[in-house]
Amino acid sequence: VILYTDDTAIINKQPSSSLALAQAKLNQNLIQNWLTANELVLNTNKTVTTFFGLKEKPEQLSENPKFLGLTLDPTLCWHQHIIGLKIKLSRSIYALRRLCGELDQNGIRTAYFGIFQTHITYGLAV
Repeated sequence: VILYTDDTAIINKQPSSSLALAQAKLNQNLIQNWLTANELVLNTNKTVTTFFGLKEKPEQLSENPKFLGLTLDPTLCWHQHIIGLKIKLSRSIYALRRLCGELDQNGIRTAYFGIFQTHITYGLAV
């Protein structure tokens, strides 16, 4: 039996990036110890540490991690997420155009809500 715990986030707030990084490393060590004690494995290839802030940022951290389908960036301005969203919407428009000759208006409407609007509304509350 294999169990997965995906999209787990550990958040800490510190007054400086150096303190935040030190706390992140401490948290990662504590988590690693707990996982080892419970015979679980941390997939370090899928583990990222990122820093959000208005001032300094450490160089070695992941700049644009994905979390629950949203692409985050250090300043939370959503620029990278919007770039990816534009690509998804462009593909959706292409698919809808291809379907126009095959489906009636109800079918197109259903396809629109299924393959276009879902991309726009996902994560809207954030």
